[in-house]
Amino acid sequence: MSAPAAGTDTETAADAHAGSGSDPHAGHVASVSEPEPDAAARLALLRWVVSAPSALFALFVSVVESWHFAGWQWAVGAAATVVVWWGGWPILRTAWTNLLHGATAMDTLIALGSLSAWSWSTVVLLRDGSDAGDTALLFYDAAALIVAVVLVGRWLETRALGNSGDAVARLAELTAGQVRLASGADVDIDELRVGDDFLVRPGERVATDGVVVDGAASIDTAAITGEPVPREFGVGDTVTGGTLNVSGALVVRAQAVGDDSTIARIREMLRAAQASRAPVQRMADRVSAVFVPTALAVSAVALTGRLLAGSAAQDAVFAAVAVLVVACPCALGLATPIALLVGTGRAAQLGVLVKSATVLEETRRVDTVLFDKTGTLTEGLMHVTGVTDGTTDSDSGGAAAVAQLLALAAAAEQRSEHPIGAAIVAHALEAELLLPTVASFENQPGFGAIATFASDTPDSSSSGSSSSGPVEVRVGRAELFDVVPPALARASAAAQERGDTSVLAGRDGRAEIAVSVGDRLKPSAAPAVAQLRGRGLRVAMLSGDSEVVALRIAELVGIDAADVHAGLTPADKLDAIGALQASGHKVAMVGDGINDAPALARADVSIAIGSGTDIAQDAASLTIVRDDLRAVPDAMALSRSILRTIRQNLAWAFAYNTAAIPLAAFGIVNPAVAAVATACSSLLVVNNSLRLRRFQPEAPPAGGAG
Repeated sequence: MSAPAAGTDTETAADAHAGSGSDPHAGHVASVSEPEPDAAARLALLRWVVSAPSALFALFVSVVESWHFAGWQWAVGAAATVVVWWGGWPILRTAWTNLLHGATAMDTLIALGSLSAWSWSTVVLLRDGSDAGDTALLFYDAAALIVAVVLVGRWLETRALGNSGDAVARLAELTAGQVRLASGADVDIDELRVGDDFLVRPGERVATDGVVVDGAASIDTAAITGEPVPREFGVGDTVTGGTLNVSGALVVRAQAVGDDSTIARIREMLRAAQASRAPVQRMADRVSAVFVPTALAVSAVALTGRLLAGSAAQDAVFAAVAVLVVACPCALGLATPIALLVGTGRAAQLGVLVKSATVLEETRRVDTVLFDKTGTLTEGLMHVTGVTDGTTDSDSGGAAAVAQLLALAAAAEQRSEHPIGAAIVAHALEAELLLPTVASFENQPGFGAIATFASDTPDSSSSGSSSSGPVEVRVGRAELFDVVPPALARASAAAQERGDTSVLAGRDGRAEIAVSVGDRLKPSAAPAVAQLRGRGLRVAMLSGDSEVVALRIAELVGIDAADVHAGLTPADKLDAIGALQASGHKVAMVGDGINDAPALARADVSIAIGSGTDIAQDAASLTIVRDDLRAVPDAMALSRSILRTIRQNLAWAFAYNTAAIPLAAFGIVNPAVAAVATACSSLLVVNNSLRLRRFQPEAPPAGGAG
């Protein structure tokens, strides 16, 4: 069932594609991302609701002699005419358009089969009138049943296509119609421009991608990332259009609008994936292009052969019509598009975007998965990994003293733009420490910073106690201090051995605490690697970081030391991937989609990890929207499931057509039975594809992962 079920827009699109000589499925697939399938499904249902009872009436009145009444032949003919010419109009229209352009399509066989049966019957009825009592000469029941059974499959197909486009439709619903600017004016979303400041009030969705310039709010990002737990956003944070403000209020400065927004790029990526063609589908298209004219030839041979052999004209027509109907490769045409639509729709629900159908073939062959380290296995941001107390030799030691020193160090680093300083500040704020006011600040390039605080600096417990006299606080390398206790020197050396950076902090020239700062492993990294290795895949790491750091991360996530490649430039990563490919390996590269773009482009399968703004990286064939590495093995598993379903569909379609055509040609299968068999074959393909909607990942989306 190749052409769209019904509906002016959908039918027109199919006709346009058919008219160009291309497979009408291309138009069908491309159109399902829009809301039209709902209207098309309703019209297809209406056609079937009218056609089904009409076809049943024609069938039973024709075959049950006790139901014969005066002029029943005309009543059956009228019912069949409604079914064939009104119910089957989309089929006839597509077939006619193809004929005008010298092309054949799957609907050509259906149209010829139903019209042949109807035309023969009409000629007999007009010739004999009510005397045409021999039901064997009237094929109205077969003509009507062919169309009615095809229509029910067409309606179910249209519903499946519409359901598979729900992910795209829901993305469209996330786009606000109007947005209130910070000035108080309400404007249409199409009028919003980059640089405009707009408000996001509680319960509203963020209108478009931007950066927070004022306020704080809890944002539900589940619609984009799949993470169910709301996250806190404040000044300087980037928010994504379509996410929901749970509480708080924000002023956001638009950074991407219209087609450049995250929502628009997701929609476009989904459309491209659902309209793209896998190599296995192109093979089916080539077979269909040969199969349709071949079926027409077989039908003609069956007709002329039986006539030359002396068979009755009605038997010859029966065989010819049956061949046309049973040979319709509807199931073959549906095998790939339906599976691709349902599968990519399910992937989108799980936060996985499939850029092209070609990735399905490549994923099946992957035997090696390469991970970038920074930003992929790790969070890519500096965090405080430990604090060592060097004040225990004095009366001022203890947790309270460490907290106060952290507060002083964080207050000093507020004036710094260094990532290490930002990590210390973030750690202090997470610990809810009170940061005192800096009286003076002096940056020491290459060494650290020195800050002076007033004598009334309160301690971090907010008890109101204060130190006497001005306090000078130093934060930085050991060279910045006059005295470094042995315990802190050992802590710094240990931090460097495990790949972290150690920063000292203290008052009046004496180091009192050592703060270790480093990148933090994503919680989902080790489980993801374990899943991949459990499936027999080789997992390796490509990193530009030092070997010490790379080996430490590899040990934590379960990657063998022999598979760790450190200190690589982007060119080195390309060479490493090329070497693996040259030795016969099929390589999947997992990166953050930004710095790893060259390596992603070189790999056989590229998987980008993005938190929303990186989801449209051109280099990636798969994009994991939610920042959870466990989605990598799930995405690969789903891709393989889609391809497996396509192959199952094609196997059934080829087997059915191969077996059915000879039966029809020799008159064993009549047109009515052929119509039922053809529709049932297509329904089996649709139902098999719909099973992909029940695909469940090994690890469901989890909030806070990474």
